[in-house]
Amino acid sequence: MKKSGMVVLALFCWVFPLLAQTDLAVGLTASTTSPVLGGRLSLTATIQNLGPSNVSNILVSYRPPVDFVFISSETRLGVYSPTLGVWTAGSLAAGQSASLIIHLNTTRIGRTEHQLGDLRLMGTDTNPSNNTAVQVVEVLAPATPLFSQSAPSFSFYPMQNKVTVGGKSIFLSPEAYKVLAYLHHNQGRAFSASELISNALGGIAPALGFEAVMRELSANKTLNKHLRYKKATEAWLFKG
Repeated sequence: MKKSGMVVLALFCWVFPLLAQTDLAVGLTASTTSPVLGGRLSLTATIQNLGPSNVSNILVSYRPPVDFVFISSETRLGVYSPTLGVWTAGSLAAGQSASLIIHLNTTRIGRTEHQLGDLRLMGTDTNPSNNTAVQVVEVLAPATPLFSQSAPSFSFYPMQNKVTVGGKSIFLSPEAYKVLAYLHHNQGRAFSASELISNALGGIAPALGFEAVMRELSANKTLNKHLRYKKATEAWLFKG
């Protein structure tokens, strides 16, 4: 009797995981959907056990697309193999989740879909519709510097809200001065004006208003030899 009881227990321990039924859901998000060519992209993959059963031997696949170079990965549960493109997550109790972060380098401009899928487990997933996830990423070309190397140097006088360009002094409102100074010290990419003003003024709306600051900066002919702006998709963009 004792021996038969042990056999039954052993069979239960072997068969129960196979009979386990639960709902596993996967997700995939990017640190940015528009990384710059040559920059880093970090993807966060998640697996969540929505219940009701505990499951084990969970595997999910992710392989970086062509032109994305694997740098490193970190997991809160399990191990990721970049060679196999497989995340071995192990076991998840009902209500538990696991995450994996993969760091990549971008090597080509264009739109790419990153896919997380081919979910496998010991047991049955009752809802296969959430077993895959896709994250679309658009790699952009590096922005043209806002101020070219050949442009005359800018000098700033914050107490006077004055800037000099090629020896010519230009007086600006405090708001426009701060925006221009911020733009000059953050060369290397295009800014939407709303972001530019928000960062330059610490999130405080300029007293002159958005459009007034844009008009003031654009009205200076000396500045506009080196800085142009145009309206696109309802946002002012500065271009070098």
